[in-house]
Amino acid sequence: MITLGHTISKPSELAQQTAPAPQKAQKLSFWQLWNMSFGFFGIQFGWGLQMANTSSIFEHLGARVHQLPLLWLAAR
Repeated sequence: MITLGHTISKPSELAQQTAPAPQKAQKLSFWQLWNMSFGFFGIQFGWGLQMANTSSIFEHLGARVHQLPLLWLAAR
């Protein structure tokens, strides 16, 4: 079997190349969760503003109002 230019001749060699065990996730404090949630809210808010302004740009480029939903789907 050849993978990415490396030859594995025995099944035991494949067993030696396994990934290490995943580490345990650390517990987050209330304020860390709060900050993370508030940050994601900001990202979503910014994305919403961008999408709202995209409609006027599409209209300026010649798109009709009934074409805007299709253009939104294509832009994602």
